[in-house]
Amino acid sequence: MSSGAYTIKVTATDPLGHAGSATFTLTVANVAPVIGTLTNQTATTGTAMTAYVAPAATDANGDTITYSTTGLPSGITFNATTRTFSGTPAATGTTTITYTATDSKVT
Repeated sequence: MSSGAYTIKVTATDPLGHAGSATFTLTVANVAPVIGTLTNQTATTGTAMTAYVAPAATDANGDTITYSTTGLPSGITFNATTRTFSGTPAATGTTTITYTATDSKVT
């Protein structure tokens, strides 16, 4: 069942044919995408890094997932369609990159 609000009507009828009805709203919550395990990567300044494909996320609701990153160091790019990090690092150091999977409702 897709996430959202659904109106449910319940009717009970006795043996004499008398009926009573009640309605209620059932709200199905969206489940956030789940990302597989990421591994730390090492690259050398001034040398093209081996392309790293980040793991795909799964979505229990079957929603379309989009990917994004923040905190990329200079010289490194991220292709959201292929989930691939690539490029040539321009400076030395350690950085933390945030990799996000988003469905249309929850991240």
